[in-house]
Amino acid sequence: MSAVIFSSLQYAKTLQAVGFTKEQSEVISEGIGFPELLMDRSLVKPFRYKYLSYAKYFDEELVNFSGDYTYNYYLQSYNIKTTDPEFQLLSWDGYDHLIYNQNEKNHIIVSNRSLTFIDYLISFPYIFVFYFAFVLTIILIRNSNIRKLIIQNDLRFRIQGSIISVVLISHLFVATGTIYYNIQEYRTRHQVDLQEKIKSISEEIKDRLTYVTSINPELQRWLYSELNKLSNIFRTDINIYDVNGELLATSRPEIFDKGITSDRMNSKAFFELSERFQLKYFQPEKTGTLSYLSAYEPIINNRGDYLGYLNLPYFTREDDLKQGISTFIVAFINLYLILFLASVIIAIVLSNKITQPLSLIREKLKGIQLVKKNEHINYQANDEIGALVQEYNHKVDDLMESAELLARSERESAWREMAKQIAHEIKNPLTPMKLNIQYLQKAKEESNEHYDDFFKRVTKNLIEQIDTLSGIATEFSNFAQIPKAKNEVFNLIEVVQNVCSLFEPNQNLHFTLEMNHLEEVRVFIDKEQFSRAFLNLVKNGIQSIPTDQIGEIQISVETDQSTALIRISDNGTGISQEAQENLFQPNFTTKTSGMGLGLSIVKNIVDNFGGKIWYTTEFDEGTTFYVEIPLFKPESGTKKAST
Repeated sequence: MSAVIFSSLQYAKTLQAVGFTKEQSEVISEGIGFPELLMDRSLVKPFRYKYLSYAKYFDEELVNFSGDYTYNYYLQSYNIKTTDPEFQLLSWDGYDHLIYNQNEKNHIIVSNRSLTFIDYLISFPYIFVFYFAFVLTIILIRNSNIRKLIIQNDLRFRIQGSIISVVLISHLFVATGTIYYNIQEYRTRHQVDLQEKIKSISEEIKDRLTYVTSINPELQRWLYSELNKLSNIFRTDINIYDVNGELLATSRPEIFDKGITSDRMNSKAFFELSERFQLKYFQPEKTGTLSYLSAYEPIINNRGDYLGYLNLPYFTREDDLKQGISTFIVAFINLYLILFLASVIIAIVLSNKITQPLSLIREKLKGIQLVKKNEHINYQANDEIGALVQEYNHKVDDLMESAELLARSERESAWREMAKQIAHEIKNPLTPMKLNIQYLQKAKEESNEHYDDFFKRVTKNLIEQIDTLSGIATEFSNFAQIPKAKNEVFNLIEVVQNVCSLFEPNQNLHFTLEMNHLEEVRVFIDKEQFSRAFLNLVKNGIQSIPTDQIGEIQISVETDQSTALIRISDNGTGISQEAQENLFQPNFTTKTSGMGLGLSIVKNIVDNFGGKIWYTTEFDEGTTFYVEIPLFKPESGTKKAST
């Protein structure tokens, strides 16, 4: 508001300076172009004064006015003080009015339309787009993660980009064409208006000069007086040049007296009228920084003789043309900016609506597992996505049937393989057991004197073979019970230390524990299964060390943000290249006894609690096993416990 008041105040003073004196305002012609040429350049900007209306009052009566606002003829009808103060700011009829009381007789009112909610609303799209683009640019430049999150190369982003691009390009084409068409329409109407004015003025002048053969000084004085009247009526400056192109009469002599423009006719216009004998000629001209459209027409008497040339420099209408075009462009940009923002919102909503079923399908596909029941997708529309959903649901049913068949087949195959292995392992000790019992019976029948010694040796062998069978049964039982996990939260460090303490009395082993200053590492897994797996890895490491060598077992625990890593290293013989390919397979072993289920059991245990196991080895140097376990997180741990 302060900027509007300042502009109105400065504008009022400028009007007083260029066209309004104390005693002469009722007789001085309110020339149209002359004040424009002499006006302070700081007021030329459209947003400073182009939309202002003004009125000049002399002795309480309206002398002249301009602009959109309709003023009353008598100043006293506004019921305002016309003496003190010098400036007053009032509001009525939806306008803000600045009253400049120059003296008791001379008053100027400058008016500007009051700002409404719509005016502020129109400015909102500019402010929103500017700050949104500014903040988004800074974020995209400084944060690569957000840049990847916003600019995603997925179907939804491509649909949004395509819709927005089509809308933007179509808006640009339509806006460019519409603005160009309206500018041309403005200029055409401007030229037609000028043509009508010069036609009317020409008829007024030609009526007096029809029977004149030459223009004498008395007729020239009449022309000056007549041009002043016509200028006030048609609100345009008027110039008349003689047949030689020299100024003969004008409604605005100040422009020529002050040397603002030449008193000679434009050379190109003179050529077109005098040499090519055109009856009307329009051309754009420029005086200083003021551009305008100028019209020319010859003055011809009834004999067909040229008496001079009529010229209308259309200052004000050119200014109105620019103002009208700028107003239209601003309004058009406001409308299209709002439409574009609405199009962006609609594009985002439509793309989300289109891709929502695809996102649902993606999430369902991501969650497909063979070990659980997979849910169908509920989508009722009978379109391409509906066909895709139906095919997905059909494949889910097929997958469930295939999973059941596969699980049954795997179970049967595993049990058959296990039965073969158990039968093979059981037969091995049964044969020597049978032979020893037969030898014992034979010795008894023959009453052998060494029967007692023979009895002790046979019973010892039988006990060893029975222990072997018991070990086979234990390994098989452990392998069968792996899926039954009872997860709980416990300290991994304590379990590792307790398992290692079992082997400390062994004088042929040297244990090294490195906990990296960790006192508590909480995990959410089956404590008993983890102890069994860790014990199995330690035993494997010990068994890989030759009997004539001091064993070195190194165990370390370290953590990062999400996992704990356990290393079990030994200085044994390592793992051969042939054994590495089947190391974690059931029934595979490099030992002379056992079923080869140890490492297979360990891997199954680690897989069951979502961990990883791998190893590195060097032949005759040793092996290091790595076990990675997820750390316990309260939010995830609670969820798992509930399931």
